[in-house]
Amino acid sequence: MNKNAGYAVVLRKIFKSPVISEMDLGEGSAGRSLTEAATDAYDISAWRRPVRHYNGIASALVEGIGIDGIHRIVLANGRTLDVCSQNMSMLQTSGNERVLLVGLNGAVAERNGKKAPFFSGLGIANSLRLPAIAISDPTLALDPDLPLAWYAGNEEVPDLPNHIACLLDGLAEVYQARLIVFGGSGGGYAGLLLATLLECRATVLVWNPQTAIADYVPEFVEKYIDVAFPSLSRNAPERNAETMADRGRHLREFLDMTTVVHDVRNLKLPPQIEILYLQNRSDWHVTCHAAPYLAGKFWERIGRAAFMEQESKQIGLFFGHWGEGHVAPPRDYLEMVLRKLAEGELIHTVIRELDGSHRRLCGDDLDFHWLASNVGLKLEASARVVSGRVHAKSSVGREGAGTEGIMYAFYLLVDGVRQAVRWYEPCSEVHFDLPDKAGRLQVVAFARSQPENQVSVRIPVWG
Repeated sequence: MNKNAGYAVVLRKIFKSPVISEMDLGEGSAGRSLTEAATDAYDISAWRRPVRHYNGIASALVEGIGIDGIHRIVLANGRTLDVCSQNMSMLQTSGNERVLLVGLNGAVAERNGKKAPFFSGLGIANSLRLPAIAISDPTLALDPDLPLAWYAGNEEVPDLPNHIACLLDGLAEVYQARLIVFGGSGGGYAGLLLATLLECRATVLVWNPQTAIADYVPEFVEKYIDVAFPSLSRNAPERNAETMADRGRHLREFLDMTTVVHDVRNLKLPPQIEILYLQNRSDWHVTCHAAPYLAGKFWERIGRAAFMEQESKQIGLFFGHWGEGHVAPPRDYLEMVLRKLAEGELIHTVIRELDGSHRRLCGDDLDFHWLASNVGLKLEASARVVSGRVHAKSSVGREGAGTEGIMYAFYLLVDGVRQAVRWYEPCSEVHFDLPDKAGRLQVVAFARSQPENQVSVRIPVWG
């Protein structure tokens, strides 16, 4: 068995994934010329860095992705994944824990003909003097006017996130390194998705991420659909829907026709992954993306604007104020957070420090009523199937006070995934129709006396 073939067998054991194929086993791929001609959407020569070429992920890991420069990895149908690496020699040192930064790019602002590949995070990594790779989204090379593709994939490489996760798992294994994956907005979406796919130990830092592609600006989503899925574009959602809700529903229906993962809100997080989620308070993403992703979880408030997810302790959440709207944290702020994570600080320690030392960045009017934060009220609930429907009821105790003004809400879950909702109202009981989907039934009951005095409990549904 040749060296590359033997290494690919090891990688298959690491990845347990079908995306590494026999295409990865060729010898001498680093010397082959796979360079594509520059197009109106792509020109790798603009980076003025050495470029190496590989027939697949296994070949890249064997033949030199640890060398600084740009690495072009063939995935499928001749499409390539471009990766830029720098300061990789630092991973050869012994002693301290090895950390590798992984940068993901969001939307390319005012692209106006700017050519792929696009590499984000290298400047920050250089300032921190840490080894890093930056990954360019290959779908952006398909059209000079496409600003964002979320690393979700396209009809030629629909499993792109799995390929990227395999590459990152391989790098972590080869260099025995802990990964810190970071990105904002659309890059944040990719980070949240990769967090569910990685098998290695990693911390994922995101800011103002999208959590469902169809809920982003419709024009951006429609452009992505047209470019990434041209053979399906004739069935694209109607572009003259009367309301934004209708438009979003049509986009979701179309994305459902593809095999790409376009919503990360109900995906399960592996136990070795941590997420640090930074969100600008005045960003419209709070309502449309953060709330749906975060509201189904249970939170411990550990600061003025800092929360930890209660059950797994894997997600830390901090609400800052970095400007009006969809504004990223300042670069020095991100450098500080990445430095702390690279030094091994736990995410709950980092967000406590953010909350304490950066209060001016918390903003005012800190209303987090949509977070299920246990602060004071004592809630009891029960749920059972009665006459073919789920009947749930709640009761609240409150020392030294009555229960006037208490509002109640309920979720119905099947195997941990939300199926139905009864939003807040004074009634402490609810009836849900039994869902068509079979599985473990649970109810999450919520009660609140005011926006920031809320309690929740998850209970089984008895038959």
